[in-house]
Amino acid sequence: MFPLAFDRGLVTVVLGFALLAPWVVPSLFLNSYLMPLMLWVTAAPGLNLLMGGAGQVHLGYGAVRGIGACAAGHAAATKFRSRSPLSLSGLAAAVIGTNRGASTPSSTTK
Repeated sequence: MFPLAFDRGLVTVVLGFALLAPWVVPSLFLNSYLMPLMLWVTAAPGLNLLMGGAGQVHLGYGAVRGIGACAAGHAAATKFRSRSPLSLSGLAAAVIGTNRGASTPSSTTK
Protein backbone atom coordinates (compact mmCIF):
# COMPACT_ATOMS: atom_id res chain seq x y z
CA MET A 1 0.00 0.00 0.00
CA PHE A 2 2.88 2.37 0.77
CA PRO A 3 5.75 1.57 -1.60
CA LEU A 4 8.13 4.19 -0.19
CA ALA A 5 9.91 3.49 3.08
CA PHE A 6 9.38 7.11 4.18
CA ASP A 7 5.62 6.76 3.74
CA ARG A 8 5.54 3.55 5.75
CA GLY A 9 7.54 5.19 8.52
CA LEU A 10 5.30 8.27 8.53
CA VAL A 11 2.14 6.17 8.74
CA THR A 12 3.67 4.16 11.58
CA VAL A 13 4.58 7.32 13.51
CA VAL A 14 1.14 8.89 13.00
CA LEU A 15 -0.70 5.72 14.03
CA GLY A 16 1.58 5.31 17.04
CA PHE A 17 0.86 8.88 18.13
CA ALA A 18 -2.87 8.38 17.62
CA LEU A 19 -2.85 5.25 19.78
CA LEU A 20 -0.69 6.75 22.54
CA ALA A 21 -2.20 10.26 22.57
CA PRO A 22 -4.88 9.62 25.23
CA TRP A 23 -2.21 8.55 27.72
CA VAL A 24 0.66 10.86 26.74
CA VAL A 25 -0.97 14.16 25.72
CA PRO A 26 -2.70 16.29 28.39
CA SER A 27 -6.48 16.25 28.19
CA LEU A 28 -6.61 20.05 27.88
CA PHE A 29 -4.62 19.83 24.64
CA LEU A 30 -6.78 16.98 23.34
CA ASN A 31 -10.06 18.74 24.10
CA SER A 32 -8.95 22.23 23.10
CA TYR A 33 -6.92 21.60 19.96
CA LEU A 34 -7.11 18.07 18.63
CA MET A 35 -10.85 17.46 19.04
CA PRO A 36 -11.93 20.56 17.07
CA LEU A 37 -9.29 19.77 14.45
CA MET A 38 -10.63 16.23 14.06
CA LEU A 39 -14.19 17.53 13.82
CA TRP A 40 -13.20 19.88 10.98
CA VAL A 41 -11.19 17.13 9.28
CA THR A 42 -14.22 14.84 9.28
CA ALA A 43 -16.62 17.63 8.26
CA ALA A 44 -14.63 18.57 5.15
CA PRO A 45 -15.23 15.30 3.22
CA GLY A 46 -18.88 15.38 4.25
CA LEU A 47 -19.25 18.88 2.84
CA ASN A 48 -17.40 17.78 -0.27
CA LEU A 49 -19.89 14.95 -0.75
CA LEU A 50 -22.85 17.22 -0.05
CA MET A 51 -21.75 19.96 -2.44
CA GLY A 52 -20.49 17.69 -5.20
CA GLY A 53 -17.86 18.44 -7.77
CA ALA A 54 -19.71 21.40 -9.32
CA GLY A 55 -20.54 23.07 -6.02
CA GLN A 56 -24.25 22.39 -6.24
CA VAL A 57 -26.05 21.06 -3.18
CA HIS A 58 -26.94 17.38 -3.52
CA LEU A 59 -30.16 17.21 -1.54
CA GLY A 60 -30.47 13.42 -1.69
CA TYR A 61 -27.23 12.92 0.21
CA GLY A 62 -28.22 15.61 2.71
CA ALA A 63 -31.60 13.96 3.25
CA VAL A 64 -30.10 10.52 3.86
CA ARG A 65 -27.56 12.01 6.26
CA GLY A 66 -30.40 13.81 8.07
CA ILE A 67 -32.33 10.54 8.40
CA GLY A 68 -29.27 8.94 9.99
CA ALA A 69 -28.87 11.87 12.38
CA CYS A 70 -32.55 11.73 13.34
CA ALA A 71 -32.33 7.98 13.98
CA ALA A 72 -29.23 8.49 16.12
CA GLY A 73 -30.97 11.21 18.12
CA HIS A 74 -34.01 9.04 18.77
CA ALA A 75 -31.85 6.07 19.72
CA ALA A 76 -29.77 8.19 22.11
CA ALA A 77 -32.91 9.67 23.68
CA THR A 78 -34.21 6.19 24.49
CA LYS A 79 -31.02 5.32 26.44
CA PHE A 80 -29.60 2.66 24.13
CA ARG A 81 -26.13 1.31 24.79
CA SER A 82 -23.28 3.65 23.87
CA ARG A 83 -22.55 2.27 20.37
CA SER A 84 -26.12 1.39 19.41
CA PRO A 85 -27.20 4.88 18.24
CA LEU A 86 -24.26 5.10 15.86
CA SER A 87 -24.89 1.70 14.30
CA LEU A 88 -28.65 2.32 14.20
CA SER A 89 -28.14 5.64 12.40
CA GLY A 90 -25.99 3.98 9.76
CA LEU A 91 -28.46 1.17 9.31
CA ALA A 92 -31.44 3.54 9.02
CA ALA A 93 -29.62 5.74 6.49
CA ALA A 94 -28.56 2.69 4.47
CA VAL A 95 -32.07 1.21 4.39
CA ILE A 96 -33.80 4.46 3.43
CA GLY A 97 -31.08 5.45 0.95
CA THR A 98 -31.17 2.05 -0.74
CA ASN A 99 -34.97 2.08 -0.84
CA ARG A 100 -35.12 5.56 -2.37
CA GLY A 101 -32.24 4.87 -4.75
CA ALA A 102 -33.69 1.59 -5.98
CA SER A 103 -37.14 3.06 -6.57
CA THR A 104 -35.88 6.09 -8.52
CA PRO A 105 -35.76 5.62 -12.27
CA SER A 106 -32.30 6.22 -13.66
CA SER A 107 -31.39 7.66 -17.01
CA THR A 108 -28.82 4.88 -17.49
CA THR A 109 -31.47 2.12 -17.48
CA LYS A 110 -33.22 3.37 -20.62
